[in-house]
Amino acid sequence: MARYRQTTSASGSYFDPATDQIQVGAWFGAYGYGEFNHTGEVVPVLLAPISLVLCSLSGYTKYVAIHVEKSRDGA
Repeated sequence: MARYRQTTSASGSYFDPATDQIQVGAWFGAYGYGEFNHTGEVVPVLLAPISLVLCSLSGYTKYVAIHVEKSRDGA
């Protein structure tokens, strides 16, 4: 809706990435659960949260890099 109206808001800038993380977590969880039901192996169930953490960490490092670059430009 915000793209359609070409507007932004503080709550939207928070909820958009938050819901993206929930979606990614749901995908990893569904994949791990589906593979567990298909094979009976516990490994996919253990790899799903590890993959979620690594995926979140890659996004965090991107924001840290942006922050460092902005602070370098301002100094």
